[in-house]
Amino acid sequence: MKFWTLNIFLESYKEIDQGIKSVEGRSPDPKNPEKNYRKIEAGDRVIIRPVEKDSAGKIRPISGIGDMEFIVAFNHRYKSTEDMLNGEGLQNLMPNAKSFEEAVKFYHSLPGHEERIKNYGTCAIGLETRVY
Repeated sequence: MKFWTLNIFLESYKEIDQGIKSVEGRSPDPKNPEKNYRKIEAGDRVIIRPVEKDSAGKIRPISGIGDMEFIVAFNHRYKSTEDMLNGEGLQNLMPNAKSFEEAVKFYHSLPGHEERIKNYGTCAIGLETRVY
């Protein structure tokens, strides 16, 4: 069993906390061991850390909001964002998205995401059991 940390923006953090988002989509970066999400396995633990962009545009943890810990149920690999959304369901990945197209646009707007998917695919990480 390994531990992984997933930095996540507040809206998605709240959806996971409320139990309405059960799958986290990530594009792996094999060059960075902390982001080589293809290595996450069922039974591993993930720490969900809420983050925000500061005034300089850098990602930093949000103070005053604690991390959440989950046991990974699965890590499904897909060739594209569209395949992942079709395979896992929009409701499980982005429950507040108004459309499939909005979800694709969001994922492709993340820095480096689209290029990493072309090279390495994408991962759908199932968050099974919250650890307290």
